[in-house]
Order: sequence, then C-alpha cells, then structure tokens
Amino acid sequence: MRHTIFHLLATISALFCADAYAAMDSHEYKECAALTRTDPAKALQVANEWSHRENAAPAFHCRAIALFALKRYPEAAKELGELSTRIGQSNITLWANVLRQSAKASELSGDNAQAVVSLTSAIGPVSAEGLKDQAVARIASELLLERSRLYNISGRQMFAVQDLDQALELSPDNVSIMLARARLFIEMKQDKLADRDIEQALQIQPGNPEAIKIRGLLAPNSHEQQLIAPNEK
Repeated sequence: MRHTIFHLLATISALFCADAYAAMDSHEYKECAALTRTDPAKALQVANEWSHRENAAPAFHCRAIALFALKRYPEAAKELGELSTRIGQSNITLWANVLRQSAKASELSGDNAQAVVSLTSAIGPVSAEGLKDQAVARIASELLLERSRLYNISGRQMFAVQDLDQALELSPDNVSIMLARARLFIEMKQDKLADRDIEQALQIQPGNPEAIKIRGLLAPNSHEQQLIAPNEK
C-alpha cells in the first residue's frame, strides 16, 4: 500500500509543478505531499487549512492523497473525481492521471464499477489525443490496461481482451501489455494466441524473465513446449 501512495505522489506532483498550476507555491504542495508519507493525518489538516485559505487545486489534491493514505478511499475517490472536473481536459495528461487515481481509490474501496466509470471517462479523449502524441498514447494504453484488469476481475474477459487489443494499437511495442494479454489468453484456454504474444514479447526483449515464466504456464498444455527464449535456442 505504501508503494501505491508513493506512485500516486510521484505521478501527480511532477505534473502539478510543470503545469498550469506552476504559479502556485510548489514548495507548499511538496511539503504537504511529503507529509502524507509520514503523517497523513497532519497532511490532511495542512491541506484543509490550505484549501480554506486558498482555492488551489494542489491543496485539494494533497487533501485527496492524504485521505488515500489514511485508507479513507471513498472520500479520496470523490475528491479526486471532483478535482478532475475542475482541471478539465485542457491539460489532458493531468486530467487523466487524476481520474486514474480516482479509479484506484474506488477500487480499493470495493467499488470496481465506479473505478471502471472513472477510467472510461478518461480513455476516449486520451486515446484520441494519443493518435497524435506518443506520450499521451502511453497514458491511454496504461488506462486501458487498468480497465482490462478490472473487466477480467468481473468476468468480462472479452471486454478485457478488447481493451488490451486497443492498448497495443496505441503502444505496439509495450511488452507489459503483450504479457498481460498472454496471461488472459491462458485463462481463456487460448494457448496459441498466448504463445503468439509471448513470442512477440521475446522478440522485443529477448530473455525477458516474465515472458519465460508465462510460457512455463503454457508448457503442460502446449504441443510446442517452448520453454526458452528464442536467442537461447
């Protein structure tokens, strides 16, 4: 859980400091965000005082991640959702990342359906922008990967596959997505399709240990019994 909150902080703090809110005192945000790691209750107090004093988006984000660190996930999800509306799509990467955080908070609160709603809100606009911008395409593919995982949890495997297909269209060399789809195909007993993704992943990253591990899952049912990477044959 500590890793999750650290990842959220790393993702969003860089965006805030480089974004339309650069005029805000980034030092104040950094101090507040740092407090969420060591004393989230104090961070929440600081963020509340800041937001009352100054109607600043970074203050509301610090409040949200403090709530997240305190495991008050429903409140964090709501705060992040409201913040995404405030930010809007003028900065699509910032907006999408806040929605992604809202989805994670919803998931941790046990509301996977709302997590899917948050991700879906972001995926359409971000995917469209990703056709013109490779950096945005990577964000879109990550959002699709997240939604695919949630679809799979809920038993909607075909929707999960479709998301991974779209993610790979946006980021065709993303090995993590290829291997996620390979695992999904194995769950669906589609070993040939899984092996195709594993093979492609190994062509991009020869000797990738995760790819070799996943191929090992194929071995009991695979006719080819390919247990080593192509460059090791």
